[in-house]
Amino acid sequence: MSCVKSKLPHPAPARLLYCSDLFTKMRNLVEVQKAPWFVLSALHGLVPADQEIAPYALTSNTMGVEERRAWAARVFEALEPELKGHKRVVFFASQRYREFLVEPIQQAGLQI
Repeated sequence: MSCVKSKLPHPAPARLLYCSDLFTKMRNLVEVQKAPWFVLSALHGLVPADQEIAPYALTSNTMGVEERRAWAARVFEALEPELKGHKRVVFFASQRYREFLVEPIQQAGLQI
């Protein structure tokens, strides 16, 4: 799930830090399924839902192509061990957050 602009004004677990209506709806949907999930943070990369982080203002919309490629490589490196035992990955994220993650995830044998 990608990060969003609306954040609490203080550090909090990632699952609670992002506070837009859309993020809250997506979080509730995923948590009802009891599926493991992470936040795709423009600043921090792959963030476990319960990891506490401080609010920040960076967005993938301000990153150039090479920055997004490097970000995706870091995210995939952190994500790859989490993929073991799973058959698919579901994104709740814009194209900018997914664009360089889809191919390596598919090459790892997972459905998107």
